[in-house]
Amino acid sequence: MLSRSSIEFLTSLSEGLGLEFEPLIPIFMPTLIRLCARTSKMFINRATGKTCILATVQYTQSPSILPYLTESMYQKSASLRLAAAEGVLTGLNCSNHPDGARDRMIEDVI
Repeated sequence: MLSRSSIEFLTSLSEGLGLEFEPLIPIFMPTLIRLCARTSKMFINRATGKTCILATVQYTQSPSILPYLTESMYQKSASLRLAAAEGVLTGLNCSNHPDGARDRMIEDVI
């Protein structure tokens, strides 16, 4: 489990590194996603985890995050599905992918 300060560090790291953060996505994204599925007693860390996911999507603009988010949209946890949907929306809004790539991203999620 990542602590709040670790999550804040990852948020700053993704902002600073941008696309160079991409090799770290498979290491940290599963843990951040699991954090969003936690019960309400972990609300502070869950909210911080969601913020980190959204920041990572925004600053890296890496399509390698999409499979993690797409898989999360079919999980039982409503908070996890919401975080995944917001992550996909953030990715679509901030990406500069050609129209064909953007269409494929949308189709993958649907």
